[in-house]
Amino acid sequence: MPARLIPFVVVVSCVTGAAAQSRPLVGPTQSAADVARAVAGSGHPPVRIERAELDAVRSSFSFLSQAGEANEPAPIPFPPFSPVVRGSFVNFESPLVKGLALTSDGGLLLATNTPNNTLTVIAPGVDGELPRIVAEVPVGLDPVSVGVQPGDAYAWVANMISDDISVVNLASGRVETVIPVGDEPVNILFSPAGDVAYVVLQGPAEQATVGIPDRLPYLVTIDTATRACIHTLRLPMNNPRAAVLDAGANLLLIADLHSGNQTTLAGLPVPLRFTTDPNENPQSRYSLDLVQQFSLTGAAFDGSDLGPWPDVSAEPGAPRVPRIVRSADVGGDDWQAVLDLLRLPDGTLDPAAVAQFDAEFGTTNGAEVLQRILDDVKTPLGNDVALIDVSDPRVPAVAGWLPHVGATLHGMALHPQTQRVMLTNTVPRNTVRTEPNLRGHIVDHQVVIVQNPLTPTVVATDLHAGLANFHQAVSADAGMSLASPRDIVFNGDGSRAYVAGFGPGRIGVLDGRTAEVLGRVDVGRGPRSLAYTAGQERLYVFQRTDHSIATLDVSSDAPVLLHTLYLFNPEPPEIKQGRDFIYSTNFSANQASACATCHVDAHLDHTSWDLGEPQGGMLPVPDGVQDPNTGLPLNHPTKGPMVTQSLRGLDGHNSFHWRGDKPTLQDFNGAFDKLLGGSELPDSQIDAMAAFVETIQYPPTPFANRDNSFKDPRYIDGFVTYFASCDRCHALVHDGSQRLPGDDTDRGFILTGIFAQIQEVAQLRGIHDKFQSDVLNGFGVLHDGRIEREDRPADAIPDIDSSSPMQSFFETFVAGLDPDERDALEAYFTGFQTNVMPVVGWQVAVTGPAPDAGALLAIDLMIAQSQLDPSHCDVVAHGISDTGPQGYVLIGSDEVLTPQFRSDVDTLVTLPDLLASLASGQQLIFKAVPPGSGERIGIDADQDCILNGFDSIPYGTADLNGDGKVNLADLATLLANYGAVQVPREWGDIDGDGTVGLSDLANLLAVFGTSCPA
Repeated sequence: MPARLIPFVVVVSCVTGAAAQSRPLVGPTQSAADVARAVAGSGHPPVRIERAELDAVRSSFSFLSQAGEANEPAPIPFPPFSPVVRGSFVNFESPLVKGLALTSDGGLLLATNTPNNTLTVIAPGVDGELPRIVAEVPVGLDPVSVGVQPGDAYAWVANMISDDISVVNLASGRVETVIPVGDEPVNILFSPAGDVAYVVLQGPAEQATVGIPDRLPYLVTIDTATRACIHTLRLPMNNPRAAVLDAGANLLLIADLHSGNQTTLAGLPVPLRFTTDPNENPQSRYSLDLVQQFSLTGAAFDGSDLGPWPDVSAEPGAPRVPRIVRSADVGGDDWQAVLDLLRLPDGTLDPAAVAQFDAEFGTTNGAEVLQRILDDVKTPLGNDVALIDVSDPRVPAVAGWLPHVGATLHGMALHPQTQRVMLTNTVPRNTVRTEPNLRGHIVDHQVVIVQNPLTPTVVATDLHAGLANFHQAVSADAGMSLASPRDIVFNGDGSRAYVAGFGPGRIGVLDGRTAEVLGRVDVGRGPRSLAYTAGQERLYVFQRTDHSIATLDVSSDAPVLLHTLYLFNPEPPEIKQGRDFIYSTNFSANQASACATCHVDAHLDHTSWDLGEPQGGMLPVPDGVQDPNTGLPLNHPTKGPMVTQSLRGLDGHNSFHWRGDKPTLQDFNGAFDKLLGGSELPDSQIDAMAAFVETIQYPPTPFANRDNSFKDPRYIDGFVTYFASCDRCHALVHDGSQRLPGDDTDRGFILTGIFAQIQEVAQLRGIHDKFQSDVLNGFGVLHDGRIEREDRPADAIPDIDSSSPMQSFFETFVAGLDPDERDALEAYFTGFQTNVMPVVGWQVAVTGPAPDAGALLAIDLMIAQSQLDPSHCDVVAHGISDTGPQGYVLIGSDEVLTPQFRSDVDTLVTLPDLLASLASGQQLIFKAVPPGSGERIGIDADQDCILNGFDSIPYGTADLNGDGKVNLADLATLLANYGAVQVPREWGDIDGDGTVGLSDLANLLAVFGTSCPA
């Protein structure tokens, strides 16, 4: 790859003592001098590793001795290098996708109870009856979508963390089959006859992880009779999620959640040569410097929104940062206008411009320089919506792609009578620079209409069109907001569509033809999934933040909220009380912006933003980082473009942001004012937000086997190379970030000339999520979105399958690796460990009287993983016997061969005896769950220390405030709400019947004074 960056002088001020880290699980440490020598003057720690050094590293790890010869590595279990998350509840913050479904007659409403790991079966009520819960069916970890198989006999549930499908028999209320499908199943659709099911995955399919694993998402086809996967289809997308099946056109449409808005970076350095000597060391200059100083382009640049450059600021020393611009295929923006001055009408470089450039700058490579500037802006693929041909329903195939449909596509609905498709969409305004210019108007909220997808017309409708004052600092139209639209459904004849305004807690009624907003109704907090039944003109709304289901009468354009049913929610108080501060838009001036506007589902948006505040003051820096000349901090308020970072896995880490300019999570409070346009939160609320964020965890890596051996055979050599080089800064014991002994904040570097700014040492969990972003969204893996896979001109999009931007990173910053070492190191980055082990979520069904040998081996492996130190999981089992539901949890045992399970009626049984008790056709489903959560998931769902088998209300606790005690505080809460209807469970509705009444009071008094230790 031609060098984009030539060597710079790098000042590293934070490496002193770096190798003094204590890493007992990892192996030998490096001295501070080693680290200093590695980084001094190099631009990045060099990774020229001699074979002897690699062999020395390999020999220092006892577990690597199982790997065999280096050229024929065998899968071996790796230890967890950083702390393993444990607790009675582990929060993955998995998103509801299609969390509601109705049987064809509307007789049953099904809801995926994500935190409870159950399918909640509801009788929705007719003729004024209140809905009631009739069953809670244990399924996999974090169910996010449910679909009813035609015929109404079975519900299929997509379990996002378990990576499988639970097939639930609705008559018996039990899971009949567990179908492993692959990483993060999020949606399920059926052929009209019900003989085929289509499962949308956000990651690779189960069959795509043999040998060198695939990183792309998949569509999996399942035969519903045999329940076997019969076909897999690769999807070059970031996060395929929303989907509809147009049976008449034999077309399955799948939308990419993060499809991008055709923006990318401009302004990276280019090399200038002043002689024809091939040995000349070129001078690196920023391309924005050049277009600003070049006589042909300077006036156009300075007269645009791109100039001046560097930014004017009240603080001196504004960093020389890139600009976010429209991609090459969109054009029409200021950057393209500048480039037009350098090229001929046919788009080729103008020779006259080259001659003039060489004359003005004294260069000999003007053609190379100007061509690099023309090619700097890339063209993302634009795979917004996949068109899948299902004319052969068992062998779906990609028929085409719809580009430029939207940027963040959440929901999709098919008109019942035409080929009109509506999608909910948010469009980032990331070409607008700086927080003051974005304040209160970060994205536009849309419904996009696609007419006739094979010969499409695409029209976007702003959900706030016609509200003239909506984006003012103080908006009188805030109560009209339908921000953060998620799910969308049509009514029976398609004359109306309904959209869930997730941010403000509001439902919009839309014209089914034009998407014009006709009406609105406020509901609860966080409406996310919708289901419509034509018989009674009812709309059911799953409100994730309230964890409730609202029923609306939508017989007119002024919907009426009839009642709200609150589901059982085992989340601890800090999650319930803090979630709103991330997702709700009601803390912004016009109810249109929230933290999750960019941190979608508390994760990424694959977009870069320029959120500096040029007139602001200097900002804090990571621990130990100061200007080596003045001793002053260097975090300038003009930060330039930065890609959105995940809110996952922040517990145990600080400071925050790419530059470490937020010492604590509470320091983000200013964003509620300066960015969202509202007011800073009171201390109690910002503390609640921080406590919630600290609960969110990365899911297990999909690239490891259940025993934490890795699917890619190159992973072992990649680990050796990583530890011999990268670990000295990106420490394994700290999730890939760096912290020194005795410090309480993460570390950073001053890399002036390379990054123009301070950089905190970034953690590396989940980095594979960004490996397609450069091709699909225009932004690569580094802080501002630079570093894409190879240099590539705008008209030569590379095959997305080819490697990743990490290869470009290695070639640019890590000198001396041969191709095999680069491939191995990329494999290691791909499968970088999280704090949750790969065994978590795994399910296996065992059927009596002769259990399958493979299932027994799987259970043995679960048990073995649970008995490691630290434990990788707890093990639970669920089933239904002649007497009703059964639950079990594995208890500690020194004898691996005779593990014991505690039942939900407080009996102990060995695994052999438990399996022997299964009669013909009876089934138990064993599941590995996060360590510490087994008792709750297996035998005491409401954590009241009354086991499910003895508990008259197993999904309801008298400990209303979640402090582990039933005392006067709980009694006071219940009495204050006595007689109230349709209120949250925490207000006193212990039995979940919708009323705080005598049965709830009796239940509380029966256990008054008891406590249930954590």
